[in-house]
Amino acid sequence: MLLLEKHFNKIFWILSFFFFCIVSLRAFFIPFSHDEVATFFYYVQSDNYLPYNAHVYTNNHVLNSALTNVFYHLFGSHRFVLRIPNLLAYLIMCYGVFKLFKHLKNSSSKLILITFFLITFNFLDFFEICRGYGLSFGFMTLGLSYLLDYFISKRFYHILLFSTCWQLALASNLILVVVLTILLFYVFIFQIRHKLFFNLKNLLLQFFNLLLLGFWIKFSFFYKEQGMLDYGVGSNYWQVTFKTLILFLFGTDHLWVQIVSLCFFAFILCFSFYYLMRKPISVFNIFNNTLFFSAVLFTCIVAFYLQKLLLNVNFPEDRTGLFFYLFFVLSLAFLIDKMPKMPAIVISICLLLVSVTHFITNVNLSNFTSLYYHTMPKALFDKLINEYKKTNQIFTIGGHRVRELNYAFLNYRGGAVLNHMDDAEEMTMNCDYYYAMKREKPYYDYFYDEIGFDDKWDRVLLKRKEKIKKESLLSLIGLPKKYNGNKEYFEFLSFGDTLTNSINCLEAEVAITFNKVPKPFNAFLVFSIDDEKNKNVYFKRVPLNWLKDDLSGETKYFKITTGAVPLKGLIGKVFIWNIDKQEVDINLNSLKINKLNGKGVNFKIPQNFYPLIETITKQPLL
Repeated sequence: MLLLEKHFNKIFWILSFFFFCIVSLRAFFIPFSHDEVATFFYYVQSDNYLPYNAHVYTNNHVLNSALTNVFYHLFGSHRFVLRIPNLLAYLIMCYGVFKLFKHLKNSSSKLILITFFLITFNFLDFFEICRGYGLSFGFMTLGLSYLLDYFISKRFYHILLFSTCWQLALASNLILVVVLTILLFYVFIFQIRHKLFFNLKNLLLQFFNLLLLGFWIKFSFFYKEQGMLDYGVGSNYWQVTFKTLILFLFGTDHLWVQIVSLCFFAFILCFSFYYLMRKPISVFNIFNNTLFFSAVLFTCIVAFYLQKLLLNVNFPEDRTGLFFYLFFVLSLAFLIDKMPKMPAIVISICLLLVSVTHFITNVNLSNFTSLYYHTMPKALFDKLINEYKKTNQIFTIGGHRVRELNYAFLNYRGGAVLNHMDDAEEMTMNCDYYYAMKREKPYYDYFYDEIGFDDKWDRVLLKRKEKIKKESLLSLIGLPKKYNGNKEYFEFLSFGDTLTNSINCLEAEVAITFNKVPKPFNAFLVFSIDDEKNKNVYFKRVPLNWLKDDLSGETKYFKITTGAVPLKGLIGKVFIWNIDKQEVDINLNSLKINKLNGKGVNFKIPQNFYPLIETITKQPLL
């Protein structure tokens, strides 16, 4: 143990570099996940990530979007490039942990930090993905190390660095508005106690802290008014926040894991109370290293409960409650640092062995650990490319909207040679190929052959047993035809039920040359169907910016498919929705409407099948 203490810092940096290499390799090889693709298309590629101006959803982790945008313009859209900001955040976290070591006396307590921050396999996912969680965690950790320095030195530059780090963390993860408010409250109490508050530099710093904090609080309420704070629904605090966080970080929420977690929390609670009550008793003892993180942890738990109770703001859920993990681990480490040597060593070694075992049994370069970061294997996409090369004719492919973004990014990176995915909510047997769940097999087995498998996420690539027959209903004449201007809508075709006289699925075949369009072209190619009451039945769209950054000079071919259509009163339209109303110049080269015939083309899986199968299998649907 003496040898370990002597060379601890060297061992730490060697381990940090080793795990950084693993994190980097995973960031390079693992395909983009659903949330990452959404971040890229909505905020990075568009150069539109600023609050209030950007697409309104909490998926926009502003600092992550901004930094990723910089790397995108410098180095392109490869997934590794887009993940670099969070890879760098891993190094920031390591430096923060290293700085925290000087506030810990024993190697056993330092091992706690290494165990939970370097060797917990699921946790490392945050630094391998293009989201704001890794950035926020890195800056939170480093900022807290400066805060502990400030409590000892009382020097202004320490509180300045703390404030900078935590403002960056907040810009990466909006839920931290509550946590930073709590920390600034404790800082205020500390400064008043030590007569540090009424200092010009400090007053200016705290003014800017509160100004920025107020901005983000106002922005949070803007999200709430827009109905975007839709995560963390439920009234059971333990189930919504802590159980989901345990599952996310450790890959299981089995009862024994929950019990162990609660035991450690009870340990933190009891020992914190014990050290707080030691003489001389003072509320200001919470600024002691041993107690501070415990105090913040308990305050956060109460604050988020009250926020739910008083403001009806949802609880944090799984990864959005990552700050709880940070303060839990720091509380545990600093309390163990005060324990007798042997019990502290036993606890830290046991936790280390469990974590190392879990890491070794789970490490891979192909998939993330959480279902929230599900991916589409490149091998399945390559299979579709090989199918396309057999005829060089585009075909239709279906899949749920949850899978659409995974496929879309691979298609974007591959030059968009394949057709866009039809994103039906319930699987409909009207596509040439389908990216489906294996649990849908009782329905698709009669119509499709399985040609590829994704065992990790329980998905399968399908090909029609019998080709769908297409009956031409209309072929637009007088083409090619030029469309230009800055109108919001460019309508190509409108037709009624006299054309169809059937409920069979329809398919629009479209060929367009984009002579000059914005880069990227924020627009949809739409095939919509309304019923006799003018209620929209289908709004099938191809987001054109998902195909390529710059479509100018490109000719693209599309096949857009509907489900079964109304027999009477149908109104069909094919048009481009120029969302930003920017100047465009395009040629419509061809447009055909086909009726689909064949076994099962009008059949879709009943909607009630999905919640039923989810209940039976006790597995979420992807």
